[in-house]
Amino acid sequence: MTKLEMRNSKLESANRNVAGPVLDFTDLQVWQLARQLRRLLYNLARNFPPEEKFVLSSQLRRAAISITANIAEGFGRYYYQENIQFCRIA
Repeated sequence: MTKLEMRNSKLESANRNVAGPVLDFTDLQVWQLARQLRRLLYNLARNFPPEEKFVLSSQLRRAAISITANIAEGFGRYYYQENIQFCRIA
């Protein structure tokens, strides 16, 4: 099974498991996928050349953290439009 096939099967199984109300931002599928992306980016940054370890690697990690943080921040907002704005930023 190729990596693409494995990823697609994971996404399909995740789609089947979406049931019930969203009680927390961790229940959002977009947040869960962003978390997986963050893990992949951390692994990618780990393999950067030594001269990029403290500049590009740091920037990539901060950007990856920002995605999940903005989704969580938007989820906690009272107004729907604010939630949309944080999702756009993410």
